[in-house]
Amino acid sequence: MATVKASMAGTVWKIVVAEGEKVTAGQDVAILESMKMEIPIAAEEDGVVTKIIAN
Repeated sequence: MATVKASMAGTVWKIVVAEGEKVTAGQDVAILESMKMEIPIAAEEDGVVTKIIAN
């Protein structure tokens, strides 16, 4: 199971995938907000979203 981690601190602004959805490497899965900027977070490999946990 792969975990997608952000490279910087921020607030989860938007989740752009749903549980059960197939994703490909490079596809955006979430958008963070940090210092008034929106930073897309991409999947590192192909797979299926099994669970969304935003901490």
